[in-house]
Amino acid sequence: LDQPMAQCTDGNFDMQHTCSICLEVISDPAFVCPEGHWCCSDCLLAHCTFQIQSNHVPVQCPGGSCCMISDELLFATVDQALFQKYLRFMKLKEDPHLVDCPRCHSLVGGGSA
Repeated sequence: LDQPMAQCTDGNFDMQHTCSICLEVISDPAFVCPEGHWCCSDCLLAHCTFQIQSNHVPVQCPGGSCCMISDELLFATVDQALFQKYLRFMKLKEDPHLVDCPRCHSLVGGGSA
């Protein structure tokens, strides 16, 4: 379940693969998870952007909840500001004692109580 989603690097596009989101035949560089869910670059970017902006972290595979998208793939897919937002949300999720200070926007109060 915690298998990272990996970029397909074999370059084998002889078979017809469709994107799990737009259902178009994939012609640009694609990403595939261990369960075989394919996703085009444009849809992967849109999926990751929506999930992070909605604080749905960690980001799951766009084809289902079979795996989580790795930090490395997120870093390569979304812009730097959105990736920093993702890291911030992950810290808040991992440590329930952390809070986002409304005044200075720092994360404060970490550690066990």
